[in-house]
Amino acid sequence: MNPFVQSWRRRLLAQADELVRRGEHRQAARLHRELCEGLEQHLGEVHPQVIEHLRHQAACHRRAADLPAAEAVHRRLLRLLERRHGTDHPKVAQHLNSMGVLACEMGRHRHAADLYQRALASIRRLLGDEDPRLAALHHNLGTAYHCLAQPQAAEHHYREALRRLAVHRPSAEHADCLRDLAELTDSRRPEGAQRKMEQCLAELRQVHRESSPELAQALIRVAGSFFRMQQVAAAHDLLCEASDLLEALGPDAQDELAACRTLIAQCAELL
Repeated sequence: MNPFVQSWRRRLLAQADELVRRGEHRQAARLHRELCEGLEQHLGEVHPQVIEHLRHQAACHRRAADLPAAEAVHRRLLRLLERRHGTDHPKVAQHLNSMGVLACEMGRHRHAADLYQRALASIRRLLGDEDPRLAALHHNLGTAYHCLAQPQAAEHHYREALRRLAVHRPSAEHADCLRDLAELTDSRRPEGAQRKMEQCLAELRQVHRESSPELAQALIRVAGSFFRMQQVAAAHDLLCEASDLLEALGPDAQDELAACRTLIAQCAELL
């Protein structure tokens, strides 16, 4: 790459990073698209730097809640990755997983499950049944089947994910999977679900620093599960704890704090 193009790329990338830092994700996506178009002319469509900026562009669209735009970029990325690596490659499988996550966010859970299954089969075939990436794929499949109201399939995949994640516990991933399984099984096995939620909370408190924003966000997610399980008092207590953590974090957490206080008020109305 000639020095002029390198300098141009560094300048636009710095601008895009600053826009992301300020939360201006649509503008950042436009800069990454400009980078893709310029680099494609000099390096070719399937060059790793073009693919890198397409990934950034998709991520910016997603943060800006422009999911159709993110999906369009993801589809192009899939075509380029298949051209560069072939259809059966770990990087292609990882991208199928990313596309599945986006499809779930768009409410297209059947499509998401199909993408996860393709990725799961590919990783198993290429890297073996003990590859660590399979845990996340099983968890994602469990979520897709949960949303599709297929509890037996969902429970199978949640439990398979937990089995694979057990060697790394405590971890945020293991705790999140416990929470999802508890929410799934609450109506059938409430006592077991309650134990899983308690274990989930204990793990999250081990994994995240006591006053960290990550712990506050984790507590809010667990509170959401308690609320859906109709344990409003437990949800309210966790939201209050999260609110205290967010308040202590200062101005950077004001938006999250306002949203948390809205949820607290909603719970208070039901108590």
